[in-house]
Amino acid sequence: MLARILFLASLMVLGTGVGGANGDLRSRSVFVEGEDFQPVGQGWWAGQGWADDIYEATSGDAVLGNDGGGGEAKAEVVIPTSGRHNVWVRYLKIGKYGGSFGLRIEQKGVVVFDGHYRTHPEGDEWRPMWEKFEADLQAGPATLTLYIAVPGIRQRVDCVLITADLGYEPNYRDFAPQVFLRFRLLEPQQPTAVYLSTYLHRAPVYYFDPGLFTSAGLGTGGEPVQPGQWSPWADISRYMDADRWITTVKMFFRDARGKSLPRVRAEFQVSPVADEAEAKTFREDIDGEIVSLVLPGNVRKYPDMPALASELSARHLEMVKSHNLPPLPKAEGKIPLELHIAGFGSCYRSTRVLGYEMEAARILGANSFNDIYGLPWAVAKRLGVTRGFLTTAWMPWQAWSCPTSPDLPKMMDEHFSQAAAQIEKDDPGALKRFYRNKLWDEPGTTDLGHLKNCESCRAGFRKFLQEKGFRPEDFGKATWEEIVPITREEATDGPARRL
Repeated sequence: MLARILFLASLMVLGTGVGGANGDLRSRSVFVEGEDFQPVGQGWWAGQGWADDIYEATSGDAVLGNDGGGGEAKAEVVIPTSGRHNVWVRYLKIGKYGGSFGLRIEQKGVVVFDGHYRTHPEGDEWRPMWEKFEADLQAGPATLTLYIAVPGIRQRVDCVLITADLGYEPNYRDFAPQVFLRFRLLEPQQPTAVYLSTYLHRAPVYYFDPGLFTSAGLGTGGEPVQPGQWSPWADISRYMDADRWITTVKMFFRDARGKSLPRVRAEFQVSPVADEAEAKTFREDIDGEIVSLVLPGNVRKYPDMPALASELSARHLEMVKSHNLPPLPKAEGKIPLELHIAGFGSCYRSTRVLGYEMEAARILGANSFNDIYGLPWAVAKRLGVTRGFLTTAWMPWQAWSCPTSPDLPKMMDEHFSQAAAQIEKDDPGALKRFYRNKLWDEPGTTDLGHLKNCESCRAGFRKFLQEKGFRPEDFGKATWEEIVPITREEATDGPARRL
């Protein structure tokens, strides 16, 4: 549920336009990764991730850490413009423990800015946050110095952003190494548009949905791309994870009427710049309309990591076979190991790729797969897997608008009955293969307008806050009745409160 809520929230915040910071923003800003600061003496050091048990993404693959004692770290930069600037720092908010750090800016040997960050820690969360101060700076060289202002809890600095765009709300993905993508369809010989989405494999935002990729670009509308012609380059940087962390880029090929193509033979180019000279080319010939690429956040730094998902599946099978495992013992009627293969229908719709995944799993001992009806059943049966469990039709995470409705049990029964009837219609007798249903998520809603106006949902929201130990005073209110969810459009939180 959380992943889906964060995905929908990200769409509302980020929109669906072409990713990446525009050239003007980049030219008016200075962006420095924390790990690119140079420690002076003891104290500061570059650490992997957040260097704590925190799974959320960083702007690169490391942060600048300090255990809270002392020391300095420096970076030399060039301020592109003169005038008023916001000096942003993204760091890890580590509860309400004491301790703060400072950032000093010197130009021509004079300190022109000295700000202390994390001076008013609140709450118990350990999460990334942005904080800013304003500074008057001159165009030209500058020295940035991070230091411990007040010794205390450890400090983790992800990145520093200095920008003359005072209205800009920071997003480190706008300044990440850029990733450009383009495609051309070779067969079938017909105009096509590609619906593109991305899946990041870690928090806080898993899903992005940039939209339709046409002859006009990504997320901009336009006519389909003609067969044999390259699409324009699309900057997908904003939808990628950082550094070596991978993102699955999924492309659904449609004809001019929006109908899925039965087979795709196409070429794809991935590049750190919108230029073929630095591009890596992939060629795919696959049954089904979905082609997926697996890409790192920095394709220039890790040129050997980009790959077609189908290639990775083939490698998985080769690796498993290379171990020469003994044949599986007969286990008639038993389920020693069930395995959920999640890519079919999402990252590919290919008999060949599904066969790679299922055969590898079968060699490793799995004898039960998820949702083996239709095409997956044909593949599973060939491998001797005849029983399974249901997941695909049993995930009503957003099936109903009100999770507290008294009619919810009835609606759930109707939903499951309709899902079962559809499976039986598509593949008669399929339900007899399944020994259980796996419910992934409880019914819920991300409709903040509904939560605001529904009395029973407001009561549930307040109960949740109370169970977490909050009081009305924590929200600047006198009574619980004053605590009401608001829509995202009504929110006034600054970007320092965002992940």
